[in-house]
Amino acid sequence: MSYVKVKLIPPLDKEVGSKEINVSMKENTTVFDILNKLSLEYKVRLVIDNDLNPGYLVLLNDKDINVLEGLKTKVKNGDILIIIPVSHGG
Repeated sequence: MSYVKVKLIPPLDKEVGSKEINVSMKENTTVFDILNKLSLEYKVRLVIDNDLNPGYLVLLNDKDINVLEGLKTKVKNGDILIIIPVSHGG
C-alpha cells in the first residue's frame, strides 16, 4: 500500500488529534484528493468549494503547492504534505 505522510501544524493537530497521519493513496492521487479525504474524515474544512481553504498553506516536500500544480499536484508514495494554518490580520 502507498502512503503520503501528512504533518499537521498547531492548532490543526489538536483539532485532528494527531501531529502526523499516514494517508493511503492510489496511483494518480492528487493533493486535492488527500485534503478532501482529511476534510471528510476529520471534519476540518481544508477544502471549500473544490478550492483550498484560504486559512491554510500546504507544502508538498517543502514546496508550496501553489508553485507546483496547486491542488492538482500528484503525490507519490513517501511524499510529505505539511498543512499550516495561517491567520490573516490587519
